[in-house]
Amino acid sequence: MRKKWAATYRDYRRLLDAPPAATPPARDDQTRQLDTLREQIRRTKEELVVVQEIQGRYRPDYQAHGFVWLFLRKPATATGQSPTKGP
Repeated sequence: MRKKWAATYRDYRRLLDAPPAATPPARDDQTRQLDTLREQIRRTKEELVVVQEIQGRYRPDYQAHGFVWLFLRKPATATGQSPTKGP
């Protein structure tokens, strides 16, 4: 869809940047083409917004689960040394 929007926008800018037509019927035709392209850009942009909203709904998020981690310590060794200190 982004490629479709980009191609339509490129055509719109090309026509917008073109010099104005010399005759009134040609200018009217150019204006109609600009209006048509502008409408296509608007519709494509609205479709993109809808697709992004749908994608956002199904994106994995963080979830609070309520589990608690419990780390049990090993008992001190028989020689009386602490398990955190070396020999």
